[in-house]
Amino acid sequence: MHRIITLTTDLGYQDYFVGAIKGKIRSKGIENEVIDISHGVSFYNIEEAGFVVSAAYKHFPKGTIHIVAVSCEITESTKPILVLFDGHYFVSADNGTLSFLFKEPDRAQVVYLHHENFEESIDVFINAVKQLNQGKELEEVGVLTDKITQFSGVNLTISSDRRVIRGNVIYEDHFGNAITNISKSIFEDIRNGRNFEIKVKNRFIKKINKYFSDFNTSESVSINDKVGDLLAIFNDLDYLQISIFHSSPNGPGSPKSLIGLELRDSITIEFEDKPDEIIL
Repeated sequence: MHRIITLTTDLGYQDYFVGAIKGKIRSKGIENEVIDISHGVSFYNIEEAGFVVSAAYKHFPKGTIHIVAVSCEITESTKPILVLFDGHYFVSADNGTLSFLFKEPDRAQVVYLHHENFEESIDVFINAVKQLNQGKELEEVGVLTDKITQFSGVNLTISSDRRVIRGNVIYEDHFGNAITNISKSIFEDIRNGRNFEIKVKNRFIKKINKYFSDFNTSESVSINDKVGDLLAIFNDLDYLQISIFHSSPNGPGSPKSLIGLELRDSITIEFEDKPDEIIL
């Protein structure tokens, strides 16, 4: 079975590195189709790599092998791993990258890859692909484990009284949109019909747009007057996204350039009490 192989790296598009990896794959007799997810991940940014792969992998057929080569140097604490999850194979270093995928970690099968005869991590990853092509089971490719390193950089928290959600910006896309780790399902569960206020740096947003141009307009206020306005919206992955309407490098800017919103910055949602919750 010739599965699709995807590549996600922080190697960029200028140098020969990505081409060399594809050459290594072919030189090992692997004829699988190779598709690039992204090589524009920020240097060593495992959080960004995890988000990109978690957003993209579901669009590929079951059985696809996803190579994630970001900050993947092999050490005693970051061993190479192969994970079978949701019908997909993921090959990476055990550095926390793949923990972004596993909302239900019990559904994942994980093995530490044999790597004693290899000097570079990418060669270990390619060897794992070759063995999967040969029809080998996971336990033949590596050593089964029930452990996987969890990324500890940012965490979503909910106050004990369920009045505050605190999340973080985890990704900035090509348009400058700031994507958070606050999902729509968590938001709606905690909201429970209450009004809310989203705090972004020193700005406040009291509405989540259904679509980008979902603004109140009138004869005196057109949609063009809203260009450059700050807004919140749930994106196609159902994560809360902070955006500037019609954001572009040559236009009104982005949340980063206009209000200084950076990766890992805090986003807070505060919910108002319902009348029957007010304590007199």
